[in-house]
Amino acid sequence: MLGVDASGVKELADRTTDWCVSAFVPAHDVVGKKGGDSLVLKNLLRDAGSELLELGVRRSEVDELFGSAVPDEVADPGSEVFHKAGIAVFAAPGFHRSYRLTHDTPPLVTVARRFHLKPLLHELHTKQSFFVLGLTRGHALLHVGDADGLQPVDVPGMPASLDDAIQYDDRERILLSHSSSRRGMGGVVAAFHGQGDRGDHLSEDVMRYLRMVDGSLKGVVGDDEAMVLAGSRDMVAAYRSMSSQGMLPAQDIFGNSEVMASTELHARALEIVAATASRDADDAAKFLELHGTGKASNVPTTVFTATRHGRVATLFVAADTQSWGRFDPDAEAPELHAERVAGDEDLLDTAAVEAWSTGATVHVVAGQEVPGGGELAAIFRY
Repeated sequence: MLGVDASGVKELADRTTDWCVSAFVPAHDVVGKKGGDSLVLKNLLRDAGSELLELGVRRSEVDELFGSAVPDEVADPGSEVFHKAGIAVFAAPGFHRSYRLTHDTPPLVTVARRFHLKPLLHELHTKQSFFVLGLTRGHALLHVGDADGLQPVDVPGMPASLDDAIQYDDRERILLSHSSSRRGMGGVVAAFHGQGDRGDHLSEDVMRYLRMVDGSLKGVVGDDEAMVLAGSRDMVAAYRSMSSQGMLPAQDIFGNSEVMASTELHARALEIVAATASRDADDAAKFLELHGTGKASNVPTTVFTATRHGRVATLFVAADTQSWGRFDPDAEAPELHAERVAGDEDLLDTAAVEAWSTGATVHVVAGQEVPGGGELAAIFRY
């Protein structure tokens, strides 16, 4: 079972077909009833199966889908997995994924042309873990942290220091020196690259070192995960100027991160990450300031259409409410239903996924936290 990350959400968001099943089970202890959460999931999938039959899917296809969609640790009624995390199960023809959730989500199952992803977007938005990259000429070290502390991360291919990166590059130069041109009777003339005094090329060596560090982090630090930079001011500034990492908080930690106490490094990083997370309140205030100017709206049909055209920069959407209907790809406005009918999708979810897919900041919050008093609220790019 997977933990939620941006690449996993993107995989699900990109998949549309005739029908996609999404099922969510909250995490809680079941006193005196072993396997109670497993029964909740079983009942949700049974309801999804009934809806699929109503939509004309053959019984054999339904049985095949649910026979392989649920991982063993979830299918086992005695599993402890439900007591440790919420569960999200996604299934479509020839495709199934399951994820652990760390926040509360009500039991829910949907059958639609796309997966229901608000709980996963909420998981991304409220994710408490972060990284700290300690960076000086003398060392490079990545830590993963949460509210409890920091732990070092062994990153394959990351140079331990500037000297280590230069030694690696020297080995590469030795190999390159064997590249040659032939003259006369087959004599070989070594072709050396990057010759010269190393002191004359210190900035070049530093940037090579930083590029090696940055390259090693690909696949280790996700695009949606915050990474605080800590170290000497010049190295941190140089790394920030060329980094390909997507979530670098604006504030850095300056000092010798190599000798800084772990408790101090953790406390300062946690403060930076917490300040970054407070953007919910800032975005809510910005919505209220812009509401009524044409640059923001909480009218559902207006927002639904704006997300379809990539106009939304920031979106608040209620986690605990659904707005059922359908959005024909060729239609300008969605078809809204007072009550859910078979095949309906939650249009609030559709708006959230489409906004997130175009780079918008998406806040999946409790209904009472949506600014303006509606089910959703958007700030427009234009």
